[in-house]
Formats: sequence, C-alpha cells, structure tokens
Amino acid sequence: MDHISPLSAAQARQLRWQGYTLCGTVQDRLLNEVALVTARLFGASVALVSLADASQVWFRGQWGWAGPARVPRDRCLCAAALLREQCLVFEDLQRDPCTLGSAAAAAASGLRFYAAHALGALSIMAAEPRPFDAASRDALAQLAHLTSAVLALRGAAAEAHALPTLLPVLEQAALRPLTQLLVVANRWRHPASVSDAPAKWAAVAQAVRQGLAALS
Repeated sequence: MDHISPLSAAQARQLRWQGYTLCGTVQDRLLNEVALVTARLFGASVALVSLADASQVWFRGQWGWAGPARVPRDRCLCAAALLREQCLVFEDLQRDPCTLGSAAAAAASGLRFYAAHALGALSIMAAEPRPFDAASRDALAQLAHLTSAVLALRGAAAEAHALPTLLPVLEQAALRPLTQLLVVANRWRHPASVSDAPAKWAAVAQAVRQGLAALS
C-alpha cells in the first residue's frame, strides 16, 4: 500500500467535523490518557490518537511518540486506517513493508509492529513484531469506539460554543472508564499464561461498555 487516494468531499467534511476543534492546537490531556491506557493494555511502546483534515494528520493524543506532531496525510499510515472499517495491521513492517512516511519513520525508530482502527484513528506500535489475533483486534476496535465517542462529544460541545462549560464534565465522565482500563492493564501486565487473555479482554469490553453508557 503505497498511496492513499484523495478524500472525497464527504470524507473530508466528516474528518474535519471530527477534528476541527482539535487540529492545530496543543495536545489534548484526555486523548493522551487514552493513548497511555491503550499502550499499557497492549504492551505497546507507542500509542497515538490521530485526527485528519484534507491534507494533514495530527497526532492529538500520544504515548511514547518522539516524532512530529503532524505529517502530510498522503504519507501517513494512520490516514490509511481512517479509510478502513476494520483494523489495519502490520505484524512486521520489515516483512510487510509499506513506503508511507509514518511506516518508514516507525521502522527508522526501530518499531516493527503497527495496528490501528479507523474510529478515533487509535493506533499502537511496538519494537518487536508480534501476532495480533482476532480477540486483540476486537479489543482495539472497542477502545477506538470509546475514543470516537469522546471525540464526537468534544466536537459537539465546541460546535455549540459550550466547550469551556462541558469539557470538565466530559473529562470526568471519560476518566472513569480510562481509570478502570488502566487497572485492567496493570492487573494483566505480566499474564501467567495465554489462557489469561480472554479474561483480560472481557474486562476491557465491560469497562468500554460502562464508559459508553456514561458518555451517552
């Protein structure tokens, strides 16, 4: 995959609506928390929450990322994730090379694993190649769904010119499930066996459900 096709007008409007209150501003504390929790849950060295407009992808939440705060959209692997309905996964960037800029930057930084989901453009990277099974992909999709809900509410509050009033309420509601997810991550940071994985992902699903209910 060496090229990302231009955004259609509808796609551009949708992405701008989701990101216009965030793109071009300082990093978001809440989205940084999302990235931290996601990295811990998957044992990843890097996690990003990306937002896009028609030309740029902005890394609005990050954990462990030492690269630029934005990159051209047509050179960004996260932009490819934005246009997919399922997870985009490179279990080994050396084995499955991609010439897009973010993949090249990841490889240059010693990162070999990449996985992302379009909702919230939530992505993770790691130094070691690894398998990413269906349960892991489903868990990433659930976390991305929670991230997307946070972004949508933030955008709606800004559109209604109520962000200063509603942002503290939104942060409080979102931090509860994120704290619960961090507890899950710490509990299963060093699983005793592969058999622990179903219980871990079940706990993630429960926390996400509760978070979505709190944000609804």
